Amino acid sequence: MTALSCQARFAYGSGGTQVNVYIQSSLDQGQSWFDIANIEFTTSSGVDAINLSGLNSVTTPAALTNLALANNTVLNGPLGDRLQATVVSTGTYGGGSLLSVNCEAR
Repeated sequence: MTALSCQARFAYGSGGTQVNVYIQSSLDQGQSWFDIANIEFTTSSGVDAINLSGLNSVTTPAALTNLALANNTVLNGPLGDRLQATVVSTGTYGGGSLLSVNCEAR
């Protein structure tokens, strides 16, 4: 994978206080995962997108994190051969709340 575009769409229904969508990749066939993006939503609907390039040279080693990347940030560097989205929710979101994540790898 040399590039990645992702869109996260959140439809707020009720309840809850914060939802974080961690887009993660793996360099060892899924044995360990690291954050490449953290998209945060709170109590309003929204759509956010990211675009990453695996062709950027990273000349200083980056500490890879798992569910610890700061809110609304990306790690624009290594892209492994697989992706996953992990959702961390604070509070209980009620009916009508919906989160969807779509990514396109190139």
